[in-house]
Amino acid sequence: MSELHHRQTHTFGYFVNLNERGSFNADLRDADDNSLMTVSNDESEDGAIALVEDGYMKHGEDLSGLASYAIQMGIIPAGSSVLPAKEFEAAIDQLHDDWQEALDVLDNYEDNQTIGSLYDDDEELSDSVENLIIDFKIEDHGSLTIGQVKRMANGESAETEQVQASSPRVG
Repeated sequence: MSELHHRQTHTFGYFVNLNERGSFNADLRDADDNSLMTVSNDESEDGAIALVEDGYMKHGEDLSGLASYAIQMGIIPAGSSVLPAKEFEAAIDQLHDDWQEALDVLDNYEDNQTIGSLYDDDEELSDSVENLIIDFKIEDHGSLTIGQVKRMANGESAETEQVQASSPRVG
């Protein structure tokens, strides 16, 4: 797994939406701003937060307890970190900046140049490629071109689009 991909898939934010006058509502979000779970006392008659009552969290803003629970329930992967909202937003902004910086390095090369021909001689390029490609190994990925790596980094297929000529069937 690439370092950038690991950060994206293992960093989560805890957003406290309401914490006043006995009401509490918060949610756990991923890097794409999807809400994965809600922590609230909306359904409690006595104002208790179920995860606190059940001993998973010490209080409504216990990030360590929340992370342990979410991992245990399979909501987030093992080894994940849960950050308060502001820290999470800063971490995601930094992730996007680092991703763009790695892509910008690739712009210094022709799209048809292979990673293998450049990898050993250019530390900046090798660092960028390792950050962009999940489970990068030069033995497996050396034949990829810069253009293919760019497409992979953007979630597209590494293969170039080829126009297939259609031939009439002779029968």
